[in-house]
Amino acid sequence: MLEMKEITTWDEKNIANKIKALKKDFFNLRMQLNVSGLDKPHQMRDLRRDVARLQTVQTLRKKGLLAAAPKATAESPVEKKKKAPVTKAKKKAEK
Repeated sequence: MLEMKEITTWDEKNIANKIKALKKDFFNLRMQLNVSGLDKPHQMRDLRRDVARLQTVQTLRKKGLLAAAPKATAESPVEKKKKAPVTKAKKKAEK
């Protein structure tokens, strides 16, 4: 399942490609459902909702309600700042 935080970091080309792939997967699941049934029918709901999330981001960007994706790619890891360890001296100073 895709999350909005993740999707908003993608550029338009990635979003369009992902929508196309998900729609193809959804079509294949519909065909499988009609032919032999599905082991996991919830996959259809999940795909439909993922496509809706992606299309929502596209629409918001077109209307200018959501900023364009930053220059960094979604694949690049985001470095988190580590908190400085609390030393005994700091603990004594706080008391």
